[in-house]
Amino acid sequence: MSFTRFTNANWDTDGTMHIWDAWNRADYTVYADYTPRFADEFGYQAPPAWSTLVGAVYDEKLEPFGDQMLVHQKASGGNYKLARGMRGHITPGDLNDVSFGGVVHGTPKDGEHSWLIPTDDWADIEDWHWATQLQQAQAMRFGVEHMRSLEPVNAGALIWQLNDDWPVVSWAAVDFNGHRKPVWYASRDFFAARLTTIQPRTSEEYRATHSWEGVKTDTDHLELIVLNDTREPWTGSWTVERRTLAGDVLATQRIDDVTIDVADHCGFPLNEDVAQLGDAANELIVATPSDNAFPRVIFNGAEIIDQRLAAPADAFSATAEHTADGVELTVTAREYVRDLFCMVDKVDPDAHVEEGMVSLLPGESVALHITTDYTGDPADFAAANVLRTANDLKR
Repeated sequence: MSFTRFTNANWDTDGTMHIWDAWNRADYTVYADYTPRFADEFGYQAPPAWSTLVGAVYDEKLEPFGDQMLVHQKASGGNYKLARGMRGHITPGDLNDVSFGGVVHGTPKDGEHSWLIPTDDWADIEDWHWATQLQQAQAMRFGVEHMRSLEPVNAGALIWQLNDDWPVVSWAAVDFNGHRKPVWYASRDFFAARLTTIQPRTSEEYRATHSWEGVKTDTDHLELIVLNDTREPWTGSWTVERRTLAGDVLATQRIDDVTIDVADHCGFPLNEDVAQLGDAANELIVATPSDNAFPRVIFNGAEIIDQRLAAPADAFSATAEHTADGVELTVTAREYVRDLFCMVDKVDPDAHVEEGMVSLLPGESVALHITTDYTGDPADFAAANVLRTANDLKR
């Protein structure tokens, strides 16, 4: 909604705006093209928790385009949009690829036209389910971190939507049965009062020599953006490292004597030897604060489809034990573990896990606290189809 009379009602330069091209027709990285004053509606779809899905969809073979599945998908072309949106991030291909009889970018004589391409197919419906939930979390993380990094020009972001009123593939973070999707856990992090993110930026020198009327100037470097939306100032330092996925440190930058005031933010340009990835598929940028007042941030050099992630069996180990109120599941990384999430409802539909969407560097551990009355083997929560990571989507 524009605050100025006789102007476009949805400009990012005036008033509030909705952003829906990222879900309907464009890759979610299009969020970076916007500088919204306040983004008051945008979102991305994913299926509900597994137990909610199978409790409502009764197709003989559960698959994305089954009759019952589509009854529970009310967005126009919704499951096509899920497939197209994952391309280049989790699956091969480009969002705008089409096929004719299975031939990508063929001609009509090669067969029937389809918005799907062969690599959109998943042999295991549980992998499709996890991939789409992960994609939703990635899209919202990308969009909100970009918007929040623009403070104070951007004054807020409001995701559509919090919850569902029926069991459905939707934009919700909490499904009909109250299960929190991965995007809920991601949003707890990217909406935290203290946030750190690494974002591309344009230096004033580059802007002065490359800007052109009506054209958005390209970025020329990366910055560590530190946002403090609390009433407490912070003083400390940061260590920024370029690392391999195996944990080898390739370059280091210290940012000392950092003071961030109340409701303030700072941007720190990264040195070229830290920001320039030599082998993007095998490298990360990791920024660690001098205390735990701010979260550690990991900048992935490549998309999941391109990143050389180790298989789960090689990447981590897991142990589980019963506790007074449920199960404690401890995961220890041997290699880089990207976006760990436990689908506890597959074991117990009434279970709840406190932690989610956690990434681990080699040698790190995390304890997942699961509230459940389940009396079976606690290791069931570490089963391959329950304890999911981006690592197990490598195809």
